[in-house]
Amino acid sequence: MSEKENSKKTKMTIIKVMSFLLIITFIAVVSFYKGGGVDEPIERDILYMDLPDNKFFIMNNDLSCEIIYSSNENSVGTVIGLLDLNTKNPQMLGSLGGKAPISKLFEDENIIVVGMIAYSSGASDIFHVDKNNGHFARSEGGMAFGTYAYGSTGICK
Repeated sequence: MSEKENSKKTKMTIIKVMSFLLIITFIAVVSFYKGGGVDEPIERDILYMDLPDNKFFIMNNDLSCEIIYSSNENSVGTVIGLLDLNTKNPQMLGSLGGKAPISKLFEDENIIVVGMIAYSSGASDIFHVDKNNGHFARSEGGMAFGTYAYGSTGICK
């Protein structure tokens, strides 16, 4: 098998694995909410919260994304950078300044989905960004120190 074919096969495998993990994370988050794992009603309704209008949003190569609602209340107000989205090597800039490579999992004229899986733990962090209004949904999950899953929504600028 040529190096080009091998690279393409590896990318397809990564996309399939990340898509599978995204689905599992979504199911875990929904099950957590429906199963009564969250005590405060506002947290159970996170999936249905309306985000503020973002009418001046323009999709760019670099976005600054602020978490407005989250099942992890410590995340509310956190700003995360999604960088180099128009390239083959996008990156995430964390709130503490560290950069990490992310993969572009899906993109069409309305949405871009980017994310990463930590090689050391298998934890995942996936962003779905609406390219028309800058609203995003984020799912995080893993088992590093016990099973966990968080869901967040917010606005990119």
